[in-house]
Amino acid sequence: MISAVNAFKAKLGVWTSHLGNRTLHHFPNLEKMSQAIEDKEAYHPEQSKESGFWGLVSREKFPLLTACALKVSAYFGSTYLCKMAFSQMKIIKSKYRSRLTDRHLTDCLRLAVCSYEPDYKALTDSVQPSH
Repeated sequence: MISAVNAFKAKLGVWTSHLGNRTLHHFPNLEKMSQAIEDKEAYHPEQSKESGFWGLVSREKFPLLTACALKVSAYFGSTYLCKMAFSQMKIIKSKYRSRLTDRHLTDCLRLAVCSYEPDYKALTDSVQPSH
């Protein structure tokens, strides 16, 4: 069993070096996809800004799906905000707080990911002390 694990680790090392060198003959599907991306960029350089999976999906065959995907991808300038929002949602909606309504969860998420910082000094100065 140890020899099988060591052989697999060696194979992973070979694959890692091949992927690093962009030698994809061990990965035929990835090689086809890579070639399709290169071909599309060569023939349609104006569309190369739509890289990744959705750049490969045919707009003619799937117009509604690609339109929806492009709208969703436009919500976030980077994946950082999306990942941060998802992480906050996992923290907020834990097994101990599973009965949150969608409205309440939305409000909690908005508070968790916004960059607003209240001016505590101005707020405390505006409060009239009671005697």
